[in-house]
Amino acid sequence: IGPDRIHALADAGIIVDLAHTSPASFAEGIALLAERDVAPVYTHVAADALRHHPTALTDAELSQIQAVGGLVGVTAGLDRLPARSVPPGSAGHCPGSIDDLEVEWNHLVAVTAGEPLAWGSDFQGGVDHQRPKYGPRGCSEGPPDRPLDTFDVAGLAHPGLVEPMFAHLAETGSDRRPLDASAERFLA
Repeated sequence: IGPDRIHALADAGIIVDLAHTSPASFAEGIALLAERDVAPVYTHVAADALRHHPTALTDAELSQIQAVGGLVGVTAGLDRLPARSVPPGSAGHCPGSIDDLEVEWNHLVAVTAGEPLAWGSDFQGGVDHQRPKYGPRGCSEGPPDRPLDTFDVAGLAHPGLVEPMFAHLAETGSDRRPLDASAERFLA
């Protein structure tokens, strides 16, 4: 990135997104922003502890962003990032579905100690979003204890299904409070 560019962006009041930076650029950028007391964002991230990908961040890097008041956004495109392993006790785990987002979200909430977390997407195209968990394109026909809804059988097919996606996460016990606090953190 370079110190001159980071300083120019910070001086202009522009929010610096460290997504897609190399490890060296991330380290340089976060240090320069911390010196200036400027909080960065990382708009769409996967945790290196869970995913094989050059842009995945370590738990320490995720904590660094939070420590300087920054904001991390969990990526929507987890299906293209191979998981290191299926989480223990996850019988019926459907890869590329809400199940992967749940594992990622819960890990990030734990690493950041419940600090605000955002959710990042590329709805303009180029990124596949969560596949359906149930129905013809899912991993099974459906849960026996409730009727299927649109998100169950379509996955994250369009922006109108973001709220149902987070409702599904909350139903399984995921902590939604970090998401609800993310807009305030972003504005701060």
